[in-house]
Amino acid sequence: MTHGAILGIDPGKRGAVVAIRFPKDGRPRVKAWAAEQEYVGDGDYFADTMSAIIEKSHASLAVLERQQAYPGQGVSSTFSTGYGYGLWSGILAANNVHHRLIPPREWQKVCFPATMHKDMGKDRGVMVARERLPHLNLIPGKKRTPHDGIADAACLAMFGALAAGFTWEQVHAALPEEL
Repeated sequence: MTHGAILGIDPGKRGAVVAIRFPKDGRPRVKAWAAEQEYVGDGDYFADTMSAIIEKSHASLAVLERQQAYPGQGVSSTFSTGYGYGLWSGILAANNVHHRLIPPREWQKVCFPATMHKDMGKDRGVMVARERLPHLNLIPGKKRTPHDGIADAACLAMFGALAAGFTWEQVHAALPEEL
């Protein structure tokens, strides 16, 4: 089992990074960085800040949500999605962080209960993150509603934690942390 942080990364401009750290001695810790408050501004990504987040987290594994173009999606939107995804992938590789590229359907199958309806959309991630990581702040800064990018990144980090051999009980015990 890994003892470095496990990162979940929703690579969009309204995405986030969530780190769950499992120290050898003590309770797990969780920390989130929302894109628009930490590493995206004026419509562009700040690669140096993104890299600093990776370095500060001491990650041993990252789960990056695989991106793809969808029918009817505009050219600019497709480019922006691919750019953020490629940037995160390159930064993880440059920082020697082992990472897995996981399609949404794969992590959702593990994180979302079978009884949860797909028509709930982004609310599914928020509900699961609230239940499984109750100490994670889903409403950062001046926001009034839960940040679905943080929720999805949290689900990706939980997916990584389970794949690394941790249990739902260990994930649920995570306390907030300033990394």
